[in-house]
Parts: sequence; structure tokens; C-alpha cells
Amino acid sequence: MSDHLNNISIIGSSAGEQLSIAGGNYRIIIPGKETDGQYAVIEMTVPPGAGPNPHAHPDFTETFYVVDGEVTFNTADGSVHAEKGAYINIREGGQIRGFKIYPIALPNCFAPLFQRD
Repeated sequence: MSDHLNNISIIGSSAGEQLSIAGGNYRIIIPGKETDGQYAVIEMTVPPGAGPNPHAHPDFTETFYVVDGEVTFNTADGSVHAEKGAYINIREGGQIRGFKIYPIALPNCFAPLFQRD
């Protein structure tokens, strides 16, 4: 369920496109087409051993809030570990060489938009 009032949108817990990617469950909460390409918000629930391959985002910033679980990001500069309650900001061009994911749930925001058609 989604409710809209002028410039306010309330997206219910079951609303949004559901996807299975890289062993995790992803829900598109706010697609880029609703923000004129400014940003997108995706909820990610990823079990241990799953998650994306090493990658970089040269054109946008990616942020996460760890709702539950833990994640370790491996980069060329070393590793960074985040636990429940942590907020992660990966600036444009930030390269992630690998992840160690424990059971994790996190909303993810891309800005400017990561476009999915």
C-alpha cells in the first residue's frame, strides 16, 4: 500500500517491486521514475554468503543503514565492519572488492539515481 498527499509519500511495508538478486531479496521502495531520476531507495535483505559481486559505482553515491545484522566491506584500502545501527556512505567511485555478510537487513539509497528499467 502506498499513500500520497501532495509531496508526501508513505510506502507500506509490502508495497514496491520485489526482486531476487545475488541470493538476496530486494524491494524497490521508491523507484527513480518517482523522483525524476534524483534518487532511488531499495530495501535489501541478504543472508550470509549472498550479496553482490565486487563492484564500483562511478556515477552515484550509495548509502546504507544496517537495520539488523552485520556487513564487512572490503576495499583496496582495507576492510570496514558495520553492525546493527550503523550508517554507511560510499561516495561516487567508491570501489567495493568484496563483502562478508552476516544476516542483514538494510535500506539502501542511490543518488543520483541508479536506473533500472
